[in-house]
Amino acid sequence: MKKIALYLFIISVACAISFLSCQKEISCEGCREGNKPPIAVAGPDEVITLPTDSVALDGSNSNDPDGTITKWLWTKISGPASFNIAKPSDSITKVNILIVGTYQFELKVTDNGGLSAKDTVQIIVKDAFPLNRPPIANAGNDTTITLPANTAVLDGRRSSDPDNNITSYAWSKISGPSSFNIGNANIVQTQIANLIEGVYQFELKVTDAGGLFSKDTMQVMVNHEPNTSLVDIYVAGSENNIPVYWKNGQAIPLDNGPSDYSGTSIAVVGSNVCVAGIRVGLWWNEYSAKYWRNGQGVQLGNYAGATSIALSGSDVYVTGYEWENTGLVAKYWKNGQPVALSNGTTDAEATSIAVVGNDVYVAGHINGIAKYWKNGQEVSLTDGSHQAYANSITVVGSDVYVAGSEENGTAHVAKYWKNGQAVSLTNGTKHATATSIAVVGNNVYVAGWEGDFYGMVGGTGSVAKYWKNGQEVALTSGTTYAYANSITIFGSDVYIAGTEIGGSNNYMAKYWKNGQAVLLSSGGSATSIVVVQH
Repeated sequence: MKKIALYLFIISVACAISFLSCQKEISCEGCREGNKPPIAVAGPDEVITLPTDSVALDGSNSNDPDGTITKWLWTKISGPASFNIAKPSDSITKVNILIVGTYQFELKVTDNGGLSAKDTVQIIVKDAFPLNRPPIANAGNDTTITLPANTAVLDGRRSSDPDNNITSYAWSKISGPSSFNIGNANIVQTQIANLIEGVYQFELKVTDAGGLFSKDTMQVMVNHEPNTSLVDIYVAGSENNIPVYWKNGQAIPLDNGPSDYSGTSIAVVGSNVCVAGIRVGLWWNEYSAKYWRNGQGVQLGNYAGATSIALSGSDVYVTGYEWENTGLVAKYWKNGQPVALSNGTTDAEATSIAVVGNDVYVAGHINGIAKYWKNGQEVSLTDGSHQAYANSITVVGSDVYVAGSEENGTAHVAKYWKNGQAVSLTNGTKHATATSIAVVGNNVYVAGWEGDFYGMVGGTGSVAKYWKNGQEVALTSGTTYAYANSITIFGSDVYIAGTEIGGSNNYMAKYWKNGQAVLLSSGGSATSIVVVQH
C-alpha cells in the first residue's frame, strides 16, 4: 500500500508540474520522447526615466527540469520602433536606444531535447520632462433662483486636466449687479450669497502645476420676488430716458418714447397714482414741470421743475420752481394753479410738500438758506452763513421735521431739523446730505448719502444709507456711487429708493427693504417710494 501511495504522489506532483508549465508558452516540435519542456523567465518588469535609455534583459533564471537550455532568443513584440538589442541570443543582454513608451520583449528558450518556452517582460520608459497639457475648466450649469432665495452654488468639480495636476481654482464675478458675496473664491465648490434681482456671470479659472490655465463661465439669473405680501410697492424714477414708476417691480412708462423726463416723486391714494416729473436740460429754458395722474400728463409750466407731489382728497399738490424774469421762484401748484413762495429776486426752490388737513407745508431754500413754509409763511432753518438746503418735510402732530444739509466750510453735513432745532447726522469730514425723512412714533428715519458727488474730480464713491434715531445703516459698500433718495416705513419694514452708479456709467434703479437691495432697472434711477396696503 505504501508503494501504491508513493506512486500516486509522484503522479500528482508530475501533473502539478505539467499544469504550472502550461502558464508559459512551450513548443514540442522535434522533442525527445519523455523530454520535459524548459521554463522561460524573462525577468521582472521595469520602469526607467529618460535620459536613461537602456536596460538589461536577464533570462538567466530560465531553467530546464530534465536537461539543459541550449538557445536563448530575445525579440521585441510591441512598443515604439526605436530600440536595439545588443546580443539577442545571450541569456543576459542589453537593450538601448529606447524612447518614451511601453515596450514588451519576449524571451524564447530551447532545451537540448528541442522543446521551447516563452516569457515576456515589460519596460516602461518615461519622459523626464513630460509635455504639460492645459486643464479644462468647467464652471457648471447655469442656474435660476427666485427671491427671497438669494444664494446659489458655484461648482467646478467637473473641471479636469489630462495630466491630473490641477493646483488651483479661482472664482470671480465678471458681470451683474454689485450685490454679491463669494464664500471662498479659491475652492472648487463654493457658495455665493447676497444676490439681488438681475443676471450674474461668474468665471472659473483653473490652473495646473505647469502654470497653464483655462476659464469657463456660468450664469445665475435671480428673478423678482413674487408679491405675496399684503402691500404694493410703488417707486418713481426713469428708465432709458422715459419717466416711469414701478409697481411691485413692474415698470409702467408714463410717456411713449424718449422724453428726457424723470419721475421725481410719487403719491398713491386709493386707485389714484400720481407722479411728478421734470424734463432735464442743460439750461433753464430746457426745463419743464409735469405730473401724471393715472398715466394722464398735466403740464405745469415751461422753464420749471416739479420736485414733489402729494394728494389730499381730490386735490393734487406739486412743488417745484419756475423761472420768472429775474430768477427761480419757489412755488407749488394746487390742481395746476401756481402759488408763489418767493419773489424771484434770488434763486429759490420748493423741494417737498406735506398736506395736513387744511395746512400746506413746503420745504425748500432761498439763496442757500434752508427754509420751510406753512401756508405760505416762511420759516428759516439756517442763518445764511453757510450754504444749506431743505430737501424733505413731514409733519407729526404739531411737530415739523425737515431733512437736508448745511455746509461747514469744507463739506456738507447731513442733518434734520425738528421744529427748527438742528440734529447733525454726519461729522462733516465728507460730503453728505439727508434727502428724505419719515417719523413713526418716537422713531425718526432719515435717508441720504455720504461720500463724493458723481463726476467729482478725485471722487472715489459714495455710500447710500439711512439713519434711525441718528444711528447709521449703510446700504452700499462705497465702491460705487450710490444715493438714497426716499424713505418710507410700513409696519416694522424700512423701504428706501435710490440709485447706484457702477462701472461704465451704469445707472441702476433700486430699492432696499430692510437693507436688502432689489434691482428695478439697469438703465435708470429711482427717486421716490410709497408702500400701501392691498
